[in-house]
Amino acid sequence: MSLKQLLLPLIRLNPTSYSLSAAFWTAFLMLQLIPPLIVRNIFDGLTNSAVSGINVSTLLALFVAVSIGRLVLTSAAVFGDITYKYTAGAALRKNMFGSLMKQPINAVTAVSSGEAVSRFRDDVDQMVEFALAAPFVLGQMVFMVLAVIVMVHISVLMTVVVVAPVLGVVVIVQQFSRLIERYRHNMRLTSGRVDELLGEIFNGWLSIVIGNAQAGVVNRLMETNQHRRKAMRRDQSLSTLMSAMSLNTSNLGTGIMLLIGAHLMQTRAFTVGDFALFINYLYYVTGLPVWLGQFLTTRRQTAVAQTRLVSLTGTPSVGVIATHARSRKPQGGIQVMQGPLETFEVRDLRFEYAVECGIRNVSFSLPRGSITVITGRVGAGKTTLLRCALGLLPLQSGTIWWNGHRVVDPRAFLASPRCGYVPQVPQLFDDTIRQNILLGYSTNELELQQAVRLAVLEEDIAMMAGGLDASVGSKASRLSGGQIQRVAVARALVRAPELLVMDDVSSALDAATEQMIWDRITGPRRGTCLIVSHRLGIMERADHIIVLSEGKIHAQGTLAFLLKHDSEMQQIWATHER
Repeated sequence: MSLKQLLLPLIRLNPTSYSLSAAFWTAFLMLQLIPPLIVRNIFDGLTNSAVSGINVSTLLALFVAVSIGRLVLTSAAVFGDITYKYTAGAALRKNMFGSLMKQPINAVTAVSSGEAVSRFRDDVDQMVEFALAAPFVLGQMVFMVLAVIVMVHISVLMTVVVVAPVLGVVVIVQQFSRLIERYRHNMRLTSGRVDELLGEIFNGWLSIVIGNAQAGVVNRLMETNQHRRKAMRRDQSLSTLMSAMSLNTSNLGTGIMLLIGAHLMQTRAFTVGDFALFINYLYYVTGLPVWLGQFLTTRRQTAVAQTRLVSLTGTPSVGVIATHARSRKPQGGIQVMQGPLETFEVRDLRFEYAVECGIRNVSFSLPRGSITVITGRVGAGKTTLLRCALGLLPLQSGTIWWNGHRVVDPRAFLASPRCGYVPQVPQLFDDTIRQNILLGYSTNELELQQAVRLAVLEEDIAMMAGGLDASVGSKASRLSGGQIQRVAVARALVRAPELLVMDDVSSALDAATEQMIWDRITGPRRGTCLIVSHRLGIMERADHIIVLSEGKIHAQGTLAFLLKHDSEMQQIWATHER
């Protein structure tokens, strides 16, 4: 990706702040051209070599005015930098999150949480800081062009000595470009692994203590940190080496310039004022190789950050992330279907993993108000089928239909409140029970209490200090497994979904609580339910049971029919807890 293609989308994240920052830094650098000219005239005036008729007092007053202007411009530019950095970084992370939420569940879970955090934190900062460095380096290049014009007018030889290091720095950095990218990639990768391990240690501290595994865990953490230390040392050493080469190259040019300048002054081909002007320009002109070298190094490192962000969000480029349009429509356009659910149907669904069977050619239909149970042995494809039916996994073939209309974008269309999904392992946030149920959904207290009652959670909440406003703790550590499942059930029910999809949610419940949940959910005012389970309580209530085996429908029908005629169902019934 070219520099233009990378920068333009980042600039669009906050064009106002970025443009103001770039303008102020450019004005500041252009203003740097004036003080050396003033100093030149002052020294030439003191040595009777002055060309202009401006007196020293006027020149000093002009010098003070320019200095004040530089201070104002610097303050404004820094304010613009800070504003852009945090607003653009927040916007980029928000857009990344939006893109990430559109990815299939298998793509999202392919990256560990620690690695994802590393990319959201470090790689976004890398992108934004690179964007901010561009206008400053560009301003310095413009400054150099104008300064070179002035210096060439004074001495061509001296100008060549000053400018030559810039070209040398560009050549040096280009030679190390691939190594820079590889070291930065390894550094980010090892940092993500440390973050992931720390998260796992905090989440599994109880298992560590019970297993007396503290020493082993600490050793593993130290080993992982050693890999990160080596990767960071290589990355930082190479970056420092590039900076040192740039600095020493410019210093060499400075030394040569001083020697030549001294000789020219002895031959009176160079005035004291000319020498003072070159010395003043020297800081910025010879500093350009340093800045340019760092910028080119950062450009290579930013390429690594760009690749990591693109692979995380599943987008073709950072430009797509940066310009993440909320108006982006799913393929086929936005689908609007009014009215309650009458029939939900899937036809010939297929999704196969690389190492697992997945599902193949699965079809079924759910009429309004029906209870359909999917059962099967471990690995039969039950959870995969639910996720495909809801659009959480990308279909390799097959279609999904709602009231006789084909669903173009199942993931968007079958979202809440049209569909309520309770996964096999619900995830709760470190917040109150109320907020974990609502997740930002706006409803009245009566509807919330109704969802709590349907989930058989009212007695548990009544015994908690704070009730619905009690905190669940980190990783829901203050709740039992059954309470976590019932909070997730209440979360789905509070939105009154047309279709309720539940994946083995009674696995942590006692028999009495499970019976109460099924009684309440499948009562006279029940909705349409699609449930994965092998438990007697729900199978006896089911209108239809689908038996999966190795990703295919082995048999289907009522419980009585399957127990009489299907060997697979007979085996499942004999081996599972009822």
